[in-house]
Amino acid sequence: MAVAPVAPAPVVAPLVVVPPPPVVKAPVVAIAPMPVKEEPVAAASKPMNQTMGPRGSVSRVLTAEQHAENFYRDAVQQIQQGRMAEAQGLLRRALSGYALHHASRQLLARSLLETGQPEDAKTVLLDGLTIAPKHTEFYMALAHVNLANKDLEGAIKAIERGLPAASDNADYHAFYAALLQRNGQHEEAVQQYVTALRQAPDSANWLLGLAISLQAKKEMLSAAEAYQRAINLGLSPSLTQFSQDRLRQMGR
Repeated sequence: MAVAPVAPAPVVAPLVVVPPPPVVKAPVVAIAPMPVKEEPVAAASKPMNQTMGPRGSVSRVLTAEQHAENFYRDAVQQIQQGRMAEAQGLLRRALSGYALHHASRQLLARSLLETGQPEDAKTVLLDGLTIAPKHTEFYMALAHVNLANKDLEGAIKAIERGLPAASDNADYHAFYAALLQRNGQHEEAVQQYVTALRQAPDSANWLLGLAISLQAKKEMLSAAEAYQRAINLGLSPSLTQFSQDRLRQMGR
């Protein structure tokens, strides 16, 4: 299991975005894997407390945060070796000693989800939100848990809860837009894509998502411009072909 977060990449999934005739199916902008914020696996940056030991030697006393960091590093190694149960135990120990070690909480939730324990993953994330209500990665991870349970409405509600903390977080707004688009809420999806693109105007995948929802709203000129700009900026071959097909359908 990859520990670092995977950059969002579109996956083609059918969705009717324009009314018949004809019925045209469009890809949904990909819902990226549950995010796990990358944390350094080197020793914690805060200095260790030092006390004088026998014969003038120096013994180092680890803080709770440093202990948690060590458990986290060990858990990463266990996951890389496929020992999920051992990793989960280490991550729980990290959180029991230092509940604010967010990387451990996110990795534990992801591990629980991937081992078929979505309710436990949800509990871990909700506990995190009680102590860190502005940590947007928890809201996104909670949305992924709901998606795994085929609860799209629950995923949307989880993201909406975190909007006040998201501010101008482009990834957050684009993720929200993809969920709204999947739910057929194209007006709201356009608004969220526009918010995300203000921060990252050259994101081809987000422009494609914007184009799909604009076309669903029958704003054909704007949709065509968004499709063409997405193609110019660079899409995968399959999404380039999809965009070109859409432009031909619109006579562009």
